[in-house]
Amino acid sequence: MQASTKGAIASSVILLIPGVVLLIIGGVMAGGFIEGEGSSNYSLEITHDMPDQPATKRGYFIFIQGTPGDFNGNGMHDYCENIIVNATHTGGWVSNPFTGYESYNGADETRQTFELEVAHEGSGCDAQHWPKQISLSDGIELVKIGRACYGCQAGTTTITAEYAPTSESESKPVGMWLKDSDKIHEANTLMTIGAILTGLGILIVVIIVTVGILNAKRGSVDGTMPSQQGQREPIEIIERAEPGQPVRFRINKTPRGRDAWVGIYPADAPNQEHGDRWHWLRDIDVNNATLPGQSAGKWSIRVFQDGGYHLKHRLDFEIAAKGETSAHVSYDNIAEGKVAFKSVHGRYLSAQPDGRAEWNRDRADAWEYFHLEKRENGKIALKSAHGKYVSAQPDGSVQINR
Repeated sequence: MQASTKGAIASSVILLIPGVVLLIIGGVMAGGFIEGEGSSNYSLEITHDMPDQPATKRGYFIFIQGTPGDFNGNGMHDYCENIIVNATHTGGWVSNPFTGYESYNGADETRQTFELEVAHEGSGCDAQHWPKQISLSDGIELVKIGRACYGCQAGTTTITAEYAPTSESESKPVGMWLKDSDKIHEANTLMTIGAILTGLGILIVVIIVTVGILNAKRGSVDGTMPSQQGQREPIEIIERAEPGQPVRFRINKTPRGRDAWVGIYPADAPNQEHGDRWHWLRDIDVNNATLPGQSAGKWSIRVFQDGGYHLKHRLDFEIAAKGETSAHVSYDNIAEGKVAFKSVHGRYLSAQPDGRAEWNRDRADAWEYFHLEKRENGKIALKSAHGKYVSAQPDGSVQINR
């Protein structure tokens, strides 16, 4: 796994854990009721946040048992009819709270602080607005009827509810379930932050998975497996080098800067003896480059940095005379004691875990390296990365399962 992938996974975990925690905390806060569920009479104390500044309350959401719907066709939800909710407050209060246009008012215990509000501010009990609903674990269905004490400051809030139909001489108490809207506001803030963090974490995971799928598909299309090491050889010969023909190659790791250059040398020549056999990298296509054709023999392609002789990469190879096979060996990525086999088609031999041999890899990674073991009488054995030996079969096939 590459460092960038590990970093991305770590980032997603860092985002997901606090995000989920905030979602859980916010959900718990939003779901709780003020103590006294089902009571028809509440007395609630609002205290100061700071000694020199009274608290301004966002109010209390009031729920009662009921069923939404306008079954008598008078334009309002039936459960609101004949329900009387009274709410008074002993302290001061704020007009237009949390708007930037607040005005502060003194205490007025006769002021009605209850507002009919089944959905949102201004919704009243209009049947066109569907009320907020809560289902309790014991099967009780609650509907919102309003909010009390929006903008109240320090003092005591008293809330009562009763059912008083005109057809009956006495009213009946109505049970209420209250939610602190300040806590709901805090819970919504926590859940919003949690949702953003969780969403970002999930997005990173989706990107990682998508990139992995695309890489896997790309590997299946071009006949390669996803790279175990995630690296290519710095220089690769694209096609078999013939005497007198241009040498086609690609540079997979180009040095930075405009003064990098590449040249072709006799294998034993010093770096300074490049003759006219070189090009600036800025003047060629590094993915499909050519250098002048040379005679049969051992040669090397060398990449330099900074316009001088600071050697960055080197690939030694052989130009074989016609009728002979050619070979080239990279000294950049092959580990000591290990060899890789590359065909004239530019593909590497690869040992599969099930013992099959595939000659279709365009880069040499762990499965494409073999440990060469010397045996008696000039013989050698090749051992794969899976611990199995190469075996030639009588029918001409090759297996790597011994």
